[in-house]
Amino acid sequence: MNLTRNQWRQILPLLSILALTVGCGQTTYDGVGAVEGTITLDGHAYPNAMITFSPINGGRPSNGLTDEQGHYELVYIRTQKGAEVGQHSVKILTMPEKHNGPGMPSTAMPKEVLPIRYNRRSELKATVEEKANTIDFALESK
Repeated sequence: MNLTRNQWRQILPLLSILALTVGCGQTTYDGVGAVEGTITLDGHAYPNAMITFSPINGGRPSNGLTDEQGHYELVYIRTQKGAEVGQHSVKILTMPEKHNGPGMPSTAMPKEVLPIRYNRRSELKATVEEKANTIDFALESK
């Protein structure tokens, strides 16, 4: 089928719209469940903590930061929140509170107040399902 120049001029905008609608790449991933929760230490909200979910069978880890109420929400990739579905090893680390200047984090890491069993040698596990997950962690300092 040979198209005339005028026919191409009519079809080209439609093809452009179709290409923009379809997009260049995948922006959401299957097999990812939304994950949020609260971290407490000895019954109190634990702010300024980084939580990492790492799939036990390999895969992309997800991270989150706790706010002043100890609440976190995991991010899988920049454009998608959550974590891969399945079993995860979980690590929780204390993050610095101070800043050296506008937008500049402190270069000194704080003394880790959490027991090693929650971070470097984590015993924490979690299961993520392909739905909205609320996974809370009640940590103890002793």
